[in-house]
Order: sequence, then C-alpha cells, then structure tokens
Amino acid sequence: MAMAEKQREFLELLAQRIPHLFEAIRVGNVKSEYIIGVRIIDQRQVRLKMVAEVVDPGVNPLKTHGMTIPEQL
Repeated sequence: MAMAEKQREFLELLAQRIPHLFEAIRVGNVKSEYIIGVRIIDQRQVRLKMVAEVVDPGVNPLKTHGMTIPEQL
C-alpha cells in the first residue's frame, strides 16, 4: 500500500527529531523524549512518544555510553 504524501511528511518530521533525542543522551541525560501527540481513546488520554533512554546495566549507566558493541555473527 502506498503512503500518502501527508503521511510521508509526518514521518520525515519525526525522523528529524531522532538526532536531537540522541544528542540529549550524548550530553549526559539518561532519558530524552518527544511527545508526538495526545489522543482520547475510550475516554482515556493517551500520549504517543518517541524515547531515547540509556539502558546500560550497572550502577553507572553512562560509563559505556557512546561505545559501539561489535556485531556478533
């Protein structure tokens, strides 16, 4: 199914936010989020977000931040 022009533009705008989320992590934050929108579904408020979050194990999650883990074959 082909994507409508409006849908493509919306996704491109979202994609432009991704580097900003990662940049917030790079400068020391452990979480960064962007609220895409809020909707009411069955009388419940639902928030749709994009989130970048440090998930390293251990007491210092930023210790391995920025390290690339080699891909295992």
